[in-house]
Amino acid sequence: FVRMSIRALSENRFLRNVLSTHLVLSVFLCLLCSTASANQVAVHELTSSEQVAPELAQALNPDLLAALDTVPRLAVLSHHDIQAYLEKNPALQPKDCEPDACFFEVSNNFESELLLTATLGRIGRKWVASLTLTHLESNQVIRQATGARTGDNSTAKDAILNAVRNLFREELPAKLQGPGSLSRLGFQAATLGFAKRVRQPDQPLKRYRKSIILDLVATELEFDVAPKIDILDNISRNEIAALKLESFLAPTRENYFHYLRAEQTWRALREDLNRVREIRARARTLGIKPTARPLRFETPAPVEWPAQTEIDAYVAAATPIMQVIETLIQGWQTGDEKLMGSVYSAAHPTALSYRIGLRGDQSAASNKLFRAIPFHNLSARMLEAAIEAHARGELLIYLAELEQNAVKAASRVFLIQDNGSWKIRHW
Repeated sequence: FVRMSIRALSENRFLRNVLSTHLVLSVFLCLLCSTASANQVAVHELTSSEQVAPELAQALNPDLLAALDTVPRLAVLSHHDIQAYLEKNPALQPKDCEPDACFFEVSNNFESELLLTATLGRIGRKWVASLTLTHLESNQVIRQATGARTGDNSTAKDAILNAVRNLFREELPAKLQGPGSLSRLGFQAATLGFAKRVRQPDQPLKRYRKSIILDLVATELEFDVAPKIDILDNISRNEIAALKLESFLAPTRENYFHYLRAEQTWRALREDLNRVREIRARARTLGIKPTARPLRFETPAPVEWPAQTEIDAYVAAATPIMQVIETLIQGWQTGDEKLMGSVYSAAHPTALSYRIGLRGDQSAASNKLFRAIPFHNLSARMLEAAIEAHARGELLIYLAELEQNAVKAASRVFLIQDNGSWKIRHW
């Protein structure tokens, strides 16, 4: 209609004289106002009526959140995200009250403007999803909507999607409209919620990854986006480091690959973060609004591993010397300098003295414990270094350093042939 009006104004002199500039501006303003404007909404978990299994309602929670994510300028803070934050920072949890029972108060603590509760019920073969939107500051219900579909369990999702469409069919009252992005606390909760999801196997993560990054693009003020970027930067760095350390003692190769995929997901998110920085910097330079159009959210590139034949050759050579490593660890833990010396090369006494010096009081128990990292938990880079050492006639073994049963670091033990047997050159 706008394009037709402009064309008509440019081609028809009579229309140019009749239609005023005010009318054209009004048309443009109405179109701009048609985009829904909302706030941060805290979303309680989907509950079920007596006719619906709680497990089904729980399984449909991601679908409810996904539907809400499609509402323009609606910043979604899930129950899962809030729980993840409270596990790390319990100070925001109301005293003498569980989060589920005090979700209203908890949502206020995260500076949410709106609260959404949802119930899934069933009447015969008809699924009915009921949504209630509450304004937290006034504690007033501002909107309710239902969605219904008839069919088997697979149609329950459609009822929820229909209810969300009905709830936000019209934009919110002007007095309730506000920022279309998460508060700083809300963003931190969403990032910690993502961290919790990353650690759970077989979780669909791309949508949550996109939600976090798109919030950074949607945040209007640089004053607000800067601390959010710092939050994501710090949490992602800490999670990558923690996942790497924890992967050293994964019980199986499958478990190790779960840690590896989680680490890759965080690295991909950090690449997204760098793109957001560039997008916002370019927008500032050009004086335009940041847009998410350049973002692709690409799948992390697969890890390039050394050739399997090289890995097998290294493992075959290193496996027989693990007894040497066990003796070394036993000598360290008991403070037995003679036992440690029995597995060190006689040509490297300085290396032995240095390590014994790190041990400190030989009569006291060490607060550092060591455990050999299984071969199936070695990263591609660790294997590359081990294979290179093997090629030059040495063997490289990795140890996990533990404090209070938590892995704090990894160290390397190099062994060489000394009078026909493998001895430690350096630890």
